[in-house]
Amino acid sequence: MWANVDNEDGYEIEFSIKAVNEYFAGICQDIYVEDGSYEWGIYWDTDHIYLPSTFITDSTQSYGIDLTDDFHVIKIVVVGTSIKIYVDGTERISETLDNATSPLNKQITWGKTPYRTTDKGGDCKYDYFRYTLN
Repeated sequence: MWANVDNEDGYEIEFSIKAVNEYFAGICQDIYVEDGSYEWGIYWDTDHIYLPSTFITDSTQSYGIDLTDDFHVIKIVVVGTSIKIYVDGTERISETLDNATSPLNKQITWGKTPYRTTDKGGDCKYDYFRYTLN
């Protein structure tokens, strides 16, 4: 349980990742968040990162990048309904969250999350994973 998060004050999640392979087309791994106000997920495979339309006001947002060549720093900044995704220090996706969640639901899952089906998965190496509450 991520008890102290406050969506209005905001938070940051940052991790360094290198994708080794993906087992199937689609999602290699992901991060899924319920922050007590909104829920969202960012997915990636070996050649791109994307934020599905399920969680935002616009269509799916994607950024193409080779995640197998080296470690890359992914930083996610959320304040209220604003979500920004930075890759190696450069903003690549900026969107508006649009999928409310129960105020009691406050959690972060990442990697190969347990609710994924068997047609998704892959191996990634993480150098670090951290979150900061504003």
